[in-house]
Amino acid sequence: LFVGILGTIGIGFTVLTSTGLLTELQTLVVAEDKSFNLPSIEEELPDNIKRIVLETSEHEVKIEGSDVNQLNIFGTYSAKVNPKSNPPIADKDNYTLTKIVGDTMYVTIKATSRHSGPFSTSMAIDPTIIVPDSVRLEVRGKHNTIALYPGSLENHWTVDGPSYVTMHVGKNNDILLSATSRNNPQNGNFKWDSIEISDKGGIDEFEEEVNDKLYKGTLKIGNGTFHLNIFNSERISVNLVEGI
Repeated sequence: LFVGILGTIGIGFTVLTSTGLLTELQTLVVAEDKSFNLPSIEEELPDNIKRIVLETSEHEVKIEGSDVNQLNIFGTYSAKVNPKSNPPIADKDNYTLTKIVGDTMYVTIKATSRHSGPFSTSMAIDPTIIVPDSVRLEVRGKHNTIALYPGSLENHWTVDGPSYVTMHVGKNNDILLSATSRNNPQNGNFKWDSIEISDKGGIDEFEEEVNDKLYKGTLKIGNGTFHLNIFNSERISVNLVEGI
């Protein structure tokens, strides 16, 4: 009986080692939830850049406008790691991709790596992205949360595809905000000029006809010179911030 138990344990360890499960189990036992600083990006924009296209992936991001002609990205990320191992994101190329085509700069915040299996792990990043407020901005979300701080906006911004958008504006802004949402946007502290409700027909994933409500809101601040358009969102919140 004793020899049989030892043999079974030995076979079990052999199986765990050969499949890599033993290493994963050891990593899980000693791993800690830690927070790190993202490698920061400070990139001067060429004078010919007229538009920035920002792909946010599924991350929760903050986007701010600045009077500096630079792209700045910084923030933090959290991950479950071995205390003795190096930070998972060691270089800016590990989480961003930038490419210039003509007069447009494309910026992609990469999806974080996920380790699937019986001991699955994930990593979450929380970047702040600062763009020149004089350059046209197109944000492509992916059912994520986006916080907008347009500052002294001097060009047009477009945001498409986020789940939740919070916008922080001041009385001195010069913005015409137009937004569509599947929920009533009256959940901030700023009153919309008008909100129209329409039926949104279509076919869901089960090939059944749906008829959801779609809210279209407009809000003019100042002369409304610069347009900020938000499309395909679940919820929108607009808040007045003193001093902007």
